[in-house]
Amino acid sequence: MNGPRTERSELCPRQILHLDSGVAWRGGQHQVFLLIREQRHRGFQPELAAPPGGRLFALAAELGVTCHPLSIANVFDLSARKKLSALLRDGCDILHAHDGHAHAVALATIGDSGPPLVVTRRVAFLPRRDPLTRRRFLSPRLTRLVGVSEYITMQMAEYGVPADRLATIHSAAEPPSPVDRTAVRRNLAAGYDLPADALWVGVIGALSRRDKGQGVILDAWGAVDKRHRLLLIGEGPDRRRFEHKIRRLDLWGRVVLTGFIPEAERVLPALDLLAVPSLSEGLGGVIIDAFLAGVPVVASDVGGVPELVRDGETGLSVPPGNPAALAAALGRMLADADLRRRCAEKARLLAGDEFSVTRMADRYESLYHEILDRAPGD
Repeated sequence: MNGPRTERSELCPRQILHLDSGVAWRGGQHQVFLLIREQRHRGFQPELAAPPGGRLFALAAELGVTCHPLSIANVFDLSARKKLSALLRDGCDILHAHDGHAHAVALATIGDSGPPLVVTRRVAFLPRRDPLTRRRFLSPRLTRLVGVSEYITMQMAEYGVPADRLATIHSAAEPPSPVDRTAVRRNLAAGYDLPADALWVGVIGALSRRDKGQGVILDAWGAVDKRHRLLLIGEGPDRRRFEHKIRRLDLWGRVVLTGFIPEAERVLPALDLLAVPSLSEGLGGVIIDAFLAGVPVVASDVGGVPELVRDGETGLSVPPGNPAALAAALGRMLADADLRRRCAEKARLLAGDEFSVTRMADRYESLYHEILDRAPGD
């Protein structure tokens, strides 16, 4: 829903304290930034507690948001709990935690008289079932657990979180600023020695064997037309492993490791295809970015991805961890310009309607009001 912004500032909770423990700039931090920025536009008074060396902290501060330096080393971090407790003494209407460490520290800090706690969960795996972890998710002090996909919400219901404490609010993306695709391609071609007449397939995400699936697409790439190029956009702990694998599979020259590119979504329009070969995915914010940029997608059928990629309509989906199926889908999409165009058009319509920043902020705003309307004494 991309209508005008709802003017409800006189009804809005005045203060929301957002808590995020991430130092690196990843999809979760991008979502927090989009939400904080929209809330500020709406007349909320969002504040952020986060590591001071992180990009999220810097960008929020540039918006004029009050930012509190708070680093969380682990779920038992007593220093972080002490700092958060001091912040909460100044009062806030909603405490909103955005990752596992933030969830644990917030829950341990608020006690029985603290503000309502909202936790957004972005990962598509079940929490451990040890008593401490179960207490963290089943505690009545956790006012609402928000899954960024229906898949995550369903998982947490199966885990035992009561239905009246669950909600689904999809991640969002904003339409990209107009870019000169030719100029972006020219710059990338010069910077990474890419043939301008080839089709470029991108994978955007931290270089990690655990979840983003770069190893799977490397196994698949040998079966893809040799004229095309694969760009692994991102940095991470497994870069050297992937470099070794590229050499072992004799893919050097056909695969480019770009390293970290700030605002990587800005290079999306230069790609002919986005691949998301993830082994685990809560929803896939980069897919929404690609949809809005008009870039077709081939993605693993994992987690919340099917809520975005409808096979043959808004993209092509493949079983996770299956290089042969991935190679076939990549080959089909790369060989068929009309298929790429049709999928991109339908995907853009879906993203603009269902996954806008406005809609995400509307849903959080409604959730906050529902919580505060039920609060004792209100």
